[in-house]
Amino acid sequence: MNRLYTTFLMFVLFSSLHSSGQHNWTSLDPLSSAATFEDIFFFDENNGWAVGANGMIIHTENGGLTWTQQTYPGTAGLNDVWFTTDQKGYIVGNDELYLRTFDGGNTWSIASPPLGSSSHLYELFFTDEQHGWICGFWHSFRTTDGGDTWSIVNAASGSNHNVFFLDADHGWITGVSGYLGHTNDGGVTWTQVTCPIEPYCVYAHSADEVTVTNSLGEIYQTNDAGSTWIQRVTPSGNFISGLSFAPANLNVGVAVGATGLLLETVDGGKTWSNNSSVGSANLRSVDMITGSLGFICGYTELIFKSEFQDNDLYVFEYQGLDTICANVPTDVIITFYNAGSGPLELVDFVLADETGPIHYYQWTGLIQGGEYKDINLGQVAVNHSGYYSLAFAGDSIDVNNTSSKYIHVLSDLAEVSGPHTICSGDSVEISVTGSNSYLWLFETTDSLDESQIVKPALSTTYFVQVKSNYCVGLDSVNVIVDPCTEPVTAFSPNGDGVNDVLILDNLNGQENSLKIYNRWGDLINSFTNYNNTTVFWDGTGSNGESLKEGTYYYIFETADNSVVLSSWVQIVR
Repeated sequence: MNRLYTTFLMFVLFSSLHSSGQHNWTSLDPLSSAATFEDIFFFDENNGWAVGANGMIIHTENGGLTWTQQTYPGTAGLNDVWFTTDQKGYIVGNDELYLRTFDGGNTWSIASPPLGSSSHLYELFFTDEQHGWICGFWHSFRTTDGGDTWSIVNAASGSNHNVFFLDADHGWITGVSGYLGHTNDGGVTWTQVTCPIEPYCVYAHSADEVTVTNSLGEIYQTNDAGSTWIQRVTPSGNFISGLSFAPANLNVGVAVGATGLLLETVDGGKTWSNNSSVGSANLRSVDMITGSLGFICGYTELIFKSEFQDNDLYVFEYQGLDTICANVPTDVIITFYNAGSGPLELVDFVLADETGPIHYYQWTGLIQGGEYKDINLGQVAVNHSGYYSLAFAGDSIDVNNTSSKYIHVLSDLAEVSGPHTICSGDSVEISVTGSNSYLWLFETTDSLDESQIVKPALSTTYFVQVKSNYCVGLDSVNVIVDPCTEPVTAFSPNGDGVNDVLILDNLNGQENSLKIYNRWGDLINSFTNYNNTTVFWDGTGSNGESLKEGTYYYIFETADNSVVLSSWVQIVR
C-alpha cells in the first residue's frame, strides 16, 4: 500500500533516526479463523482496514488491538482498500468488483464498476476526496468526482500493477513488460520512462525522486525523474509486493515481499537493512503511518504492527519545503526530539552537500528526555539540486547521527518565448510559461496577462517578473526589429502616375535621411525624413533637373542607425 498525506509531504525536508535502531514488529491476532490478506490501510493511528481472499474485510478502531469483521454481499477476492476520510472508503477486487462505504465500513455496497473494466481491479490510490485512480487487468481508470464516475486512462498496453500520485496531476504507474509511466495531467496522457528493471512497486518522494522495486527483490532510485537510476538493493530472488514510506518522515521506509522479506531504510532509501523478525511467511502490503508506526499484512492471517525501539534514539525534522529557491537564504528550522532517558545539551550541526560542509551551527541549551525543541540553525542559501546531509553530535550522544535528503532547487522559474525577429512595423506575441504568476515590467500599468502583443519600432528587450513555487525572479526576451526591405531596382519617373517615385518600405515615421549618388560617387540629391508621399525622389537632381536614364546609388539611414540600407536603382524613362 502506498500512502500519501499531501499536507505533510510539502513540509518535511530533513528527518533523521539514529541508524542503530530497527522496527520491532509485533504479530497481531485479528481473527480466530485463517485468512489471506492482500492489503492493509490505516487512515490514522487508530482506524485501519485489511482486505483479502473470500471477501474478507476487517477493521480496527484502536490501532490493531482488536478487530471486527465487516461484510459485503459477495465472496470475491478483495485486492485493495483506501479511505479518503474516516467514513468514506473504497475497495476493489476480482471480477470487476468495486465497493464503496460512507459509514466507515459498517455497510459496504457494490457500485457500478468503471466503464470498460475487465476481470480484475488491482489497486486504488487517492490524493484527496475527489481525485483517485484504479489499476486494472486491461485498463486503468481515473475519477475526479470522488468515485461517482470513472474514465479510462490507459498507460501500459495491458495490466497495470501499482500507481502513486503526488497531487491531482503528477503521478507514476507500473505495468506489464517492465512499463513505467509518468504523467503531468492526472493520467490523461502518459510518458514511458526507461527503467533498468521491470518495476512493480513505485513511490514518488518528490517530482524528481522516485523509488521502484521488482519481482526479484531489487530496489532502484532516481533523482532526476528517470534519466538515471541507482541500484540500492541487489536481487534476492524474493518478490517485493509492498513499499511504503512514512509521509511525515520520508527517510523511513519499509519494503515487504515473499518468504518474510522485510527491508527497512532510515535514509530515504539509499541504504536498506534486512529485518528477519517476522519469519518466512509471504508478506503482501505495508502501510507506514509515522516514522515509528506501521502495519504489515500477509498470508495465513498475518498482520504485524511496528514499534521503533532504541534507547538511544534522537529524531529531528526540518520544517521547510523540499523544493526551495536557488540562492535565496532559507531558515533551517528543525524540531528536535530527545527520545532518550537523559538530558541533551551542546549539539553541533553540520549541513553538507556532495562537496563537503557548507554550514555550521552550534546549539547550546538543554533538551530533557522525551522533550521536543524547535531550533533555528540559521539561514542557508544553495544553488543546485542534490543530496544535502544534516549531521549532529553532542557531548551526551555517543554516536554521530546523519540524515540526507534530495532537495530540488529551483533556478529556472519560467520560460519566456523568444527571442523574436520581426519586420519593422509588425507585431509579435511574447508569452511566459511555467510560473504561477508574472508581471510584465514594460507596461505603464500592472499587467498579469501570461502574454503580451508588442510592436516595437526599434529592437527592444522586454522584462517580466516571474513567481513560481514561492520563488521570485526576473526574465527577459529580445525582440529584434529588421527592416525586411526588398530594395527597389528600378522606377520610371515619366509622369504617367505609375512607378514615378522611389518607394521605400517599412519607414514607420522614423526620423531618417536618404542620399542619392551617381555612378562616380557624386552626391546629386538628399532628403530628410523620407516618407514616399510628401518627401520623395522622382528622378531629379538637387536643382530639380531631370536626371538621365541609368544606374544610381542610395543610402538610407534612420536617425538612431537602427535601420541602414545601401542599394542601387535604375531610372527608366
